[in-house]
Formats: sequence, structure tokens, C-alpha cells
Amino acid sequence: MEDKYSCYEQWKAWEVFGGLTEETREYLDAECGDLLCSGAQILEVGFGSGEFLEWARRSGGHVAGIEVNARLLSRAKQQGFEVFENIETAGEGGKRTYDFVAAFDVLEHLQLNEIEEFLDSARQLVAEGGTLVVRVPNCGSPFGWVHQGSDPTHQTPLSLASLDYLARRSGFFIARGSAAARVYGHGFFVKCVRKTRYFLRDSLARILGFIFGVSIIWDPVITARLQVINNVDSEDL
Repeated sequence: MEDKYSCYEQWKAWEVFGGLTEETREYLDAECGDLLCSGAQILEVGFGSGEFLEWARRSGGHVAGIEVNARLLSRAKQQGFEVFENIETAGEGGKRTYDFVAAFDVLEHLQLNEIEEFLDSARQLVAEGGTLVVRVPNCGSPFGWVHQGSDPTHQTPLSLASLDYLARRSGFFIARGSAAARVYGHGFFVKCVRKTRYFLRDSLARILGFIFGVSIIWDPVITARLQVINNVDSEDL
């Protein structure tokens, strides 16, 4: 696993660890800001450049992370984050749970059996009433394959439908599945350009949906909020 990611951070241009940009902050606020609260136990799986860790720490909660890259683990430690090398140690043998677990751009790096193992383990990490948020390229749309194929470490194509199936097998249900939150940026020109793009994208999605007779998410990236099935008949979900 380490060999596969031997120069990954250089390739991704992660020069500054925890360098939270205004645009990333805006995105995370829109995507999952409502899940933060003071004192919450927060865990990110595959924290990469550390932007989410830095964003979450500002909420006043306790933030921890998991990463397979030893260099990134060292950088996170230097900035005061609690870190783990795998999901098993993060759970401390079943003694520890988290209110909010995030896995952005992680599952597509795993093989199918590893995704199932991850979800089984995450099921034990998520506290009662807690949430697991995952983000993946949307391979249920032809536009998602650009993201899926752009990274040679990607293993498994996923869609909202396949996530739903895998989630149910591990004791989760999808409380909300949608296109990744949209960021309009700052400045009049940037906002105008992006709003125009989103308008055209949505218009094209409606046309394609009509032509093919399907109702799907056409955006290239999707996020899903998974919650634990607890005293709920899974057949009713």
C-alpha cells in the first residue's frame, strides 16, 4: 500500500499540509457544516493534505485522522492532530466511536472486498446518531469517469446505487445522496461564470434525462451520508 502511494503527495501538489483555502472552506461548510458541533468526536479516513482536519478543528470538536502515507502522518502529528495508521486502531478495540466520520475520495481507491471491510469496520466506529460521509466519482454518470480514470490508484467505480447496496450490507442506509456541493467562488466574474456553467449543466441533465428516460445524478462527483440502521426495518428504507 505504501509503495503505491510513494510519490502521491508530490503528484497531487500537496505542498502545504493543512493549508485550508477559502474555496475549500466554502465547500466543506456547504457539504457538511451542519454536522459539526463543539465537543464532537470527528474522524477523517484518508486525510491527505489535511484540509478537512484543519476545517473541522475550527469547530471546537476533537479531530483525528487515518492515513496510510507515513509522511502525511508525520505532518499531521506535527500540527497536533491525533492520527492512526488504520481504522482498527482508531476504534481502540471497539471502545471508541465518533459522531462524524468523513471519507472523501477514499472508497474508489479500494477493491470491492476492501470497501465491504471498510464499511463493516466503520459501522463499529460511528456513534449512535452519528454520520459517515463519503465522496466518490459518480460512475453512474458518464461524466464521472473522467475523475475515476484520472488517478491511477483508483480501483473500483461506484455510483449512488452501488453505494446504497454496499451500505445496506454493512448495516447502514443512505440518509442523503446527492451531487457534491457546489461552490460559486468569490468575485463577480467568477460567480457569473460558475452560475452559467451550473445552469447549462442542469439544463443538459434535464435533456439527457428526457432522451434516455432515466432519473439519475449526472454530476461527476457524488456524496452520500450514511447512518446506522437501528431499530428500523431495512426493507422500508
